[in-house]
Amino acid sequence: MDDWQKDWQKAFDLFSEGIDQLCQDVAKEVANAVDSVAELSSELFEQIEEAIAPGLDEWDQQMTEWTDSVLQLFFDFETDFNHTAEPFTQILEPMINEHPACVGCRNYHGYSYNGVPLVCAMHPYGWEAEESCPDWESTWQR
Repeated sequence: MDDWQKDWQKAFDLFSEGIDQLCQDVAKEVANAVDSVAELSSELFEQIEEAIAPGLDEWDQQMTEWTDSVLQLFFDFETDFNHTAEPFTQILEPMINEHPACVGCRNYHGYSYNGVPLVCAMHPYGWEAEESCPDWESTWQR
């Protein structure tokens, strides 16, 4: 009666050793396959980079030159526009003797358009009284 248990135990041990060996072999093969795929993808990436990089560098240089020229046109246009608009617009600083209630006000606009001053939206010609303007707001945030 003892023999069949020993035979069963030996068969089970042989089976488990076989499964263990199979798992180890599969793990080695999978590791080798993963290494091969990683090496292949690395080589492929290097080849693609070598083939495309010069074209991308040239394209980048052309785009940089183009954007620089377009931006320069915009900056030149803005400068020309400001010089052209100077006779029509002029910045006026609030003077204590002209608009004392407007000094330090956030709403102060202070542009002159074609010789007509626009002090602020609430009071286009400025607050006439000497005391403070009822719409006065500080330029400094609290």
